[in-house]
Amino acid sequence: AYRREGIRYADLCRPSCMLTAPDLFYGFWCACHDAYRDAKPHEGYQILRDWRDMRFSESAIGRLIQAQHSRESECSVGQEYEAPDTYKQIGHPGAFFAVTSNLDAHHLQWFEA
Repeated sequence: AYRREGIRYADLCRPSCMLTAPDLFYGFWCACHDAYRDAKPHEGYQILRDWRDMRFSESAIGRLIQAQHSRESECSVGQEYEAPDTYKQIGHPGAFFAVTSNLDAHHLQWFEA
């Protein structure tokens, strides 16, 4: 549909599009966002989770970090954060982290922290 109208992807990526054609801009990017969120996670997430479980979660340093976070959360008075149900934190992080630029939020579902 965009191609028929002579609109290129690069046009939709320009910040000025948000100001000059907000309906077009938000319509396109909200549809993209929904498509990413509805996508099924690929097997790489399971591979990373397995690596985390095998090499980090139950390691000595992992247990040390988890214990430290547990002690700190007990002392945090008045600093509770009520996250939406889909992003609830379960447990405490260990000696593992993932950095991603993905907006699909699959990492929040796979890594429980």
